[in-house]
Amino acid sequence: MGYSPMHNMGPIGLLLMLAFIVFLPLCFWKIYTKAGFAGFWGLFAIIPLGAFVLIGVLAFAKWPANQEVSE
Repeated sequence: MGYSPMHNMGPIGLLLMLAFIVFLPLCFWKIYTKAGFAGFWGLFAIIPLGAFVLIGVLAFAKWPANQEVSE
């Protein structure tokens, strides 16, 4: 059988993976909601390099939350 890194991960590695899969998208969900976007976009944080795309969108998009204040 081939080598599988999952077998040698151990409990600390599994906790870190769980934190990545649950906590990071939850954080982006809250940030996107506060910025006025749909929160489900935070789920893209699960995809590799998805968090960088989410940060880029936040950096360069016009925030709906700011548009409501300026009117």
